[in-house]
Amino acid sequence: MNKKNKPRCVCAPDCSNITWKGPVCGLDGKTYRNECALLKARCKEQPELEVQYQGKC
Repeated sequence: MNKKNKPRCVCAPDCSNITWKGPVCGLDGKTYRNECALLKARCKEQPELEVQYQGKC
């Protein structure tokens, strides 16, 4: 709930099982600092977003 007692969406993907800690390239052509950052972007904005490969785009 927010300060006005209204429901609030929270995007907190479980990143505990991610083993690669380096940057990843998303299918959108953007480099994310790690897979968890990509998962957060997918949750908030882009439901179809996936990791294309490990490393910078």
